[in-house]
Amino acid sequence: MTGRRTAYEIYWEILVFCRKPQSFTGIINRCDLNSMTGQEYLAFLMEKGVHHRGA
Repeated sequence: MTGRRTAYEIYWEILVFCRKPQSFTGIINRCDLNSMTGQEYLAFLMEKGVHHRGA
């Protein structure tokens, strides 16, 4: 695969990786995102109720 990932691919990667609780740092490292972009993607998923903050 070449080129940039779509937003859908990034959301999918986050959701698959987070089947078990993960730290924010772990998510952005695994998904190769910077901190600001990672916050935006996670905020969207939390807003939609698909992802939640771990305890």
